[in-house]
Amino acid sequence: MLVKDDGGRSSWEQASATFETNDCTVRALANACAVDYAVAHTTLRMSGRKNGEGFSFYNWLVREYPKISSLLPLGVKFTPVLTPVRQRSIPAASFMKTYNTGIYIVGVPHHTFAVYDGVGYDSWDARYEAIQWAVKVE
Repeated sequence: MLVKDDGGRSSWEQASATFETNDCTVRALANACAVDYAVAHTTLRMSGRKNGEGFSFYNWLVREYPKISSLLPLGVKFTPVLTPVRQRSIPAASFMKTYNTGIYIVGVPHHTFAVYDGVGYDSWDARYEAIQWAVKVE
């Protein structure tokens, strides 16, 4: 199952008069951590993400976040569930059925989204993309 959700981007764009693209990591972080889009956007901007550009989210989570987590307003811990591999044969839909309890941030080729109790939260349907990595949000 998928819920169409932009993580609060449309409200943020109206309030800030800024248009954002390539921000799936920001939306996934906002949805998974239950924070405003502005908080997620600022968190990743402080970590080196540039407006309109993609962001190596998994690398940030495992390399940088542990060093700076106490400085950020997220208050969560990320635990790797699936680590990056070149090709994985698990479609996101199968991941959502298997990991149907808890909150996760999931990476598929060139995209990141949130999963909450087996339901994907995203602005487009990535259920049939192959999982590259996943972290549990605690």
